[in-house]
Amino acid sequence: MMKGMAINEESICQQFARIIGGQEGFVGGKCVAACRYQIL
Repeated sequence: MMKGMAINEESICQQFARIIGGQEGFVGGKCVAACRYQIL
């Protein structure tokens, strides 16, 4: 499950980043868009 989640998270990160403005987060190598989306 963790492995699948990691792969899915990356996909969601790219898709979400594209939707919000086509930019991916570069904080600690993590996707800020994905993190914010998860928090919301």
